[in-house]
Amino acid sequence: MFLSLSYKEWLKTRWIILIAAVVGIVSALTIFLNLGAISEFNDANAVWNYVIFKKYLFYGDFIYIPVLIGLALGISQFYPEVNSLRLKLTLHLPLKENRLLFYMIGYGTIIILALELFFAILLAIVTAHFYPSEIVVSEIKTILPWLFSGFVAYFFVAAAMVDPQWVRRTVLVVFGYAITSYYLFADGYENYNHSLQWFLLIAVLEFSLIFLSGFRFKRGGR
Repeated sequence: MFLSLSYKEWLKTRWIILIAAVVGIVSALTIFLNLGAISEFNDANAVWNYVIFKKYLFYGDFIYIPVLIGLALGISQFYPEVNSLRLKLTLHLPLKENRLLFYMIGYGTIIILALELFFAILLAIVTAHFYPSEIVVSEIKTILPWLFSGFVAYFFVAAAMVDPQWVRRTVLVVFGYAITSYYLFADGYENYNHSLQWFLLIAVLEFSLIFLSGFRFKRGGR
């Protein structure tokens, strides 16, 4: 059953996944070219001054990629189901509704995780070409909240799409936007090291939002 549902989800999301992968590669390539140009036209002291003392986030353009992927994946995955009432039929399959929703949201979570791991590895490789391992580690710690934001956006948009009432949808969207915005700061290195566990915990807790929306959809939906 999981393989069949995964294939169905793949058919809906394959172009989003492909576009996201291309965007990540282009972003990493752009960072590589920018760092190459900076290294070419500036001496070592100037380069280190920008990175260490002025806290130049040479990977700052990456900040919105995870959250955009979460939004796009959630919409592409759940909008067709809700708009054409296919979700109503899906939830009446001979399988518990929570398990079906778990499979669907689990598929999206795995895809986002795979894409973000791919992006993080690309960024680490690019950074390691120009800087020592300390900078690479600092980079990973800095982008972790950005990576978490992709999951947060995905869980909120999925719950909002499935919920049958526009009032609750609006509330979910507003809260989702407010919470996600806290993940998207780019004003220095490792500013949220002491809060990473809370960012992660919030993201994990929001995984359950879809089940409440699914319960309401099946009982009192369209």
